[in-house]
Amino acid sequence: MTGNRKNKLALDTVSAADHPRSELHVPSALLELDEAWSDKLTVVFRSDQLGDGDDELGRHLLIEAVNALARHPEPPEAILFYHRGVRLAAEGSPVLEQMRQLQTNGSCLMICETSLAAHPEAGATIGRAVPLTELLEQMRRADRIIWF
Repeated sequence: MTGNRKNKLALDTVSAADHPRSELHVPSALLELDEAWSDKLTVVFRSDQLGDGDDELGRHLLIEAVNALARHPEPPEAILFYHRGVRLAAEGSPVLEQMRQLQTNGSCLMICETSLAAHPEAGATIGRAVPLTELLEQMRRADRIIWF
């Protein structure tokens, strides 16, 4: 489906002539997306940098990614932190102000309790500490997940 999500699809079957190898059947309940439909985006940070290898580049990429999230007009529903990602919610984090802005704009920041215990230097200053099961439940409910 491309374009406006509010469009209603007229057909429930794609012709075999259009796709000679298969025929696609779409349940009628999925054919209509109304105006109330919206993505529930969850962003997950599992590290304090992006990628492996060059740590300086990884930190730079992470800052760029968080800045892009903070500038977007629609904040994620939730931002989750686990493992070394909990450092991003701590004093001294290079993205702490952007995370505060995202929280102010409506994002729910959730930090893994187990990861905080393993990284006591992190001492999260934003968001709320939750058990891993709550992070998993948030991921289960999400329409889309972006992993960092």
